[in-house]
Amino acid sequence: MRLISISEYDMETMKLAKPIYDGKRRIILEAGNLIHTKYLEHLKDIGISYVFVEDAASKGIAMEELPDLPVWMEAVGVVEEA
Repeated sequence: MRLISISEYDMETMKLAKPIYDGKRRIILEAGNLIHTKYLEHLKDIGISYVFVEDAASKGIAMEELPDLPVWMEAVGVVEEA
């Protein structure tokens, strides 16, 4: 698993490794799914900049010590705004 910019996402070679949450901490796309092109645009529109993916480059890599994902995403947003 690895974290990438949403602009780097390739539907042919990647799938979601972690769910995607909206600003109210609701899951909008489950782990294991592919992100269709029209969803990519919507995710960008609502401010999603990064996603965790599984692909050949990250096979076997685990990120076990992440905090609660919605809390972590909020922290990333604060850092980006600074």
